[in-house]
Order: sequence, then C-alpha cells, then structure tokens
Amino acid sequence: MSNEERQAALTLWLEEQRITLQALSDAMGVSRAFVSVMLRRETIPAKRHKQLVTLGLPEELLPTPFAGPMGRPRSMPIFPGLAAQDASHA
Repeated sequence: MSNEERQAALTLWLEEQRITLQALSDAMGVSRAFVSVMLRRETIPAKRHKQLVTLGLPEELLPTPFAGPMGRPRSMPIFPGLAAQDASHA
C-alpha cells in the first residue's frame, strides 16, 4: 500500500470511528498540527507509533515506526547543537 493509500484508508477509518485529529492530539498531549503532520509521514518515532496503537488505531494504517538516536532515523545526522534543543522538547 502506498503512503497516499494508507493516508486515505486512515482518514476513512478515523471518520468512521468519529475520531478527530484534535481528539488524538488531546489524548497524546501534543498539538493538532503535530498529529496531522505525523500521520502524513511515511515513518514516525516508535514512541508515537506505540501511543497510537495503544489508543486503538490499526497498526497497518499507521506510518512505519523507527527507532534511532533521539528518535531520528539512523541515516539522519546528529548535530550536537541541536541535541540540547531536542532534549528540552521531549
């Protein structure tokens, strides 16, 4: 399934369940914009993936989870100056 097909299927599932992005963001303790962007991506941090599965979203409709340094894909460089910023936002 392509990312676009997955997004469409997830959107339909959320509508059928009457789950809004605002309700998801409230349950996760993040902004609505964060949830919106996250669900459109091809991959998301494993921590967020687990939260969504725990809330009852179908795993097959979610972006692929990844685990890496500070939640980044292993191929993404780590800039020491940004590491402190990430830690303060976690």
